[in-house]
Amino acid sequence: MTTLVESISFNGTEITLTLRPPNNSDWQALAAAASIRILESYPAIQRVVLKWGSGVFRTSRSHVEQLLHPDGFAVIANRARWQEIVNRLVLHAANNQGNQGNRSNRSPGTPS
Repeated sequence: MTTLVESISFNGTEITLTLRPPNNSDWQALAAAASIRILESYPAIQRVVLKWGSGVFRTSRSHVEQLLHPDGFAVIANRARWQEIVNRLVLHAANNQGNQGNRSNRSPGTPS
C-alpha cells in the first residue's frame, strides 16, 4: 500500500491519502483494509479519505467501530473476522456508490 501513496494531508482529525491508481482490481477491499488499519494505528484519526484519479473512499471511526462491535479493534486479529469486516465495509461503500452515482463512497454521518 505504501508504494501507492502520493501524498498525505491532515485536516483536524481527518487524514486524506492521495494514491496512484492501484493495479489491484479489488480496490475497494484494499481501501477498506487500509482505512481500518489507519484507524487502528492512530486513535486520534476520526475520518479516513482515500483518493485516486476520480475515485474516493471515505469512512469514519464511528462506522468502523460499529462494524467491530462489541470487541473493538482486537477482533481484527481473528483472520476470519478481519475478512468479514473488510467485506462489510466494502459492501457499505458499494451501496453508497450506487446511491450517489460515481461521486464518492461515504459512511453514514461522514460529510462530503
